[in-house]
Amino acid sequence: MKKYYLVLIIILFCNTIFSNCNNTLKNDSHIIDSEETEIDSDESGIDSKEIEVPKISAWVYQQLPIYGQDISRGIQALIAFNWNEIEDANYYKLYRNTSIAGSSDTLLRTEIIGIKSNINQPVYNRNTVYYYWVSAVTEYGESKRPPNGGIKIRFDYLNGKWNITYY
Repeated sequence: MKKYYLVLIIILFCNTIFSNCNNTLKNDSHIIDSEETEIDSDESGIDSKEIEVPKISAWVYQQLPIYGQDISRGIQALIAFNWNEIEDANYYKLYRNTSIAGSSDTLLRTEIIGIKSNINQPVYNRNTVYYYWVSAVTEYGESKRPPNGGIKIRFDYLNGKWNITYY
């Protein structure tokens, strides 16, 4: 009989402690970080914070014929990118798309440390437009795609040479 009461007391004690813990957790509707800034919590329970989108710039610094072919058939464009540093960024990702809508972004580089990267971009089609953009990855997640699609580079083949326009 004494064992029964002891087990019952332990069960009641544990239920009281855990129900108080659950009530405390349910009543916390937000979390404050070390700078006293409120951070919203999304439905998954992971803290979210709007992450600034890096501003990117680019320069095509070399154009080579692809695989020794006639340059009119395509080029290998060597492109240098740089962007502003985002506070608390762990690393950056570089993306490309041929549409401003961004339905099929191609990840070109990941886990870039620093604010610069270079790529080799094969260009086969004349009048091709590429949108490049960088995202910052922090402890809160990844920054969103910029609404303007990032930096726009247009490759045109006119009068025997490739022309490059930056937007």
